[in-house]
Amino acid sequence: MEMGWSVSSRGSETLRILLIDDSPSHAALMAGALPSHDETLFTLERCTRLTDGLRHLQRSVFDLVVLGLTLPDGGGLEGIGSVRQGTPGLPVLILAERADRELAIDAVRRGADDFLVAKTINPAMLTRVIRHAVERARYEAALAASVAKHQSLLASIQSPVLALDESMRVIYCNEAYGRFVGLSLSELEGQVLTTLFPAFTRTASCAAYRAAFDTGQNQEVEGPCKDRYLRARVFRAPFGIVAIAEDITAHKRAEETLRLRTLELEARNEELDAFNHTVAHDLRNPLGAIRGFVEQLADHVDSMPVDEIRTYLESILHAGSKMNSIIEELLLLAGIRRAAEIPMAHLDMPKIVREALLRLSHVTAQCGAEVTIAETLPPSLGHGPWIEEVWVNYLSNALIHGGRPPRITIEGVENGDHVRYSLRDNGKGIRPEEHQALFSPFTRLGDAKAPGHGLGLSIVRRIVERLNGSVGATSTPDGCTFWFTLPRSGGPGDGA
Repeated sequence: MEMGWSVSSRGSETLRILLIDDSPSHAALMAGALPSHDETLFTLERCTRLTDGLRHLQRSVFDLVVLGLTLPDGGGLEGIGSVRQGTPGLPVLILAERADRELAIDAVRRGADDFLVAKTINPAMLTRVIRHAVERARYEAALAASVAKHQSLLASIQSPVLALDESMRVIYCNEAYGRFVGLSLSELEGQVLTTLFPAFTRTASCAAYRAAFDTGQNQEVEGPCKDRYLRARVFRAPFGIVAIAEDITAHKRAEETLRLRTLELEARNEELDAFNHTVAHDLRNPLGAIRGFVEQLADHVDSMPVDEIRTYLESILHAGSKMNSIIEELLLLAGIRRAAEIPMAHLDMPKIVREALLRLSHVTAQCGAEVTIAETLPPSLGHGPWIEEVWVNYLSNALIHGGRPPRITIEGVENGDHVRYSLRDNGKGIRPEEHQALFSPFTRLGDAKAPGHGLGLSIVRRIVERLNGSVGATSTPDGCTFWFTLPRSGGPGDGA
């Protein structure tokens, strides 16, 4: 091994060259061809064996390797791979004794920067080739460092990033985008996409891409994907476009919550407006009756028979009772609307039904109603005072609209995770066109002149739905069946 040759002039840069070649004539040729008048200082060191040269590359830093094709321990074009493997990015020049086009092409294909023919070497050519190889290696190293830096920066971005050329062919995507679509950059690179992100339609994606590319103005496109919602900003770039996605799921959910809340408030306001109108109308009648009876008593009480006075007082009591019923329903509706948390408990349904019947005992007695309660009413989960109101409403409707005399049957059966309770009457049934609006506010069954102000079934629906149940009704010519469901006690819905 020979080392330490140098040919130099006064200059501001030093390039270290390692010659791996056992030919003395090649060594002399290289030493003689290195310019002595150039601004660059060239330092030439030589190894005569490939193994020695590879070890020397590991110990010292060189700017370029000149590799001979004939070495005692092998070498040839295979030596290019050995040098490249040990020192990636280091430029390699092949030094051959004679010109060989196919050999030169093969050398470049294997990673050589140039192919030198010994008899053609002169100082100007050698300087040009060395500088070109070194400068290209430095440029490629700087470019690779820049690319790595930017790729590292893009890879660290949690949002999906996609770069496309003019044909919507993938140039780059970061790891976040790859995770999003389930493919790696190597699988996506070069593919032509019809959509920027899986969340977006092809039409929207192509329109945003074309608008960004043609006008240079940033574009936005968004859409749902699986359980997420994305918005992509599309930017014009020299090579095509870049699209960066943003997860706006939380924002969309907040918008949807606000929209539903607004619709709910609008519906409640409409319901309250209608309720106020109906209550005012229904309160006017009993209040007018009370006022008329009181005026009659005030003017004629001294001359009225006792029986007539008693009749007037009973009428006043009846009108007052009706007003009190309307006010109680108003308070119940307000309570349902205000309740943020409902105290769920195990319900003793037979006891609740008996309490409801007790409240209506005077009505059942007057109309001679017959009420049959099944031997078993399965327990469920709910809020006792509210469920009592459900039964009072169902019973009241059956007593008003049932047959004469009313015949009422109350039953309950377990149905999966819920219990279904039902009340069947012997009335004329419900017309098909009435079914849709049956549980809507202010809908009256049958004769519009029948007592009541049509709020009861609306309250029933609100109560049962708040307790995670449902309501409904069926009808035949022999009568109606009103039902509601509640979570089964001890089942999956048991929150008590």
